[in-house]
Amino acid sequence: MDKFELQKLRELPIEGVAERLGMSVSRHKCLCPFHNDRHPSLSFSVKKNMYRCFVCGARGGTIDLVMKYLNKDFKEACRWLANEAGVTVFRPPQPLLTQEGKAKPFDPQRYERYFERPWLNEEARKFLYEERRIDPRVVRWCRLTSWKDRQGVP
Repeated sequence: MDKFELQKLRELPIEGVAERLGMSVSRHKCLCPFHNDRHPSLSFSVKKNMYRCFVCGARGGTIDLVMKYLNKDFKEACRWLANEAGVTVFRPPQPLLTQEGKAKPFDPQRYERYFERPWLNEEARKFLYEERRIDPRVVRWCRLTSWKDRQGVP
């Protein structure tokens, strides 16, 4: 998972994450699940996107809340949060395998034609220029291009 995907998870609304966990949020407060609570002591700062309990001292952001509430480690909490929020998490490509089950060596000449005349489809342009806010000069200099593999995955 890269820093952009982690940032997306951290920017999810903290109260929405709490509600997905089953907490009943009202007026930016709820009963703290981390201690025996009778009056709402867990408060949410929408501006800072953080939670804090004034009794037991529990505090943190969206990922911290999932980790503590579901008793998961960082990676598991991020996976759960990404699944719940519909955030796409980067998965490194699997190596191509030969018939013997060994990884095929990378052959850069197979992809040379894609980089001779870089071309970006509309989806790639939107991703690079609008979502990632990369300068078009950087894209040209890096010779970024878009294409689909045999399975049709861009």
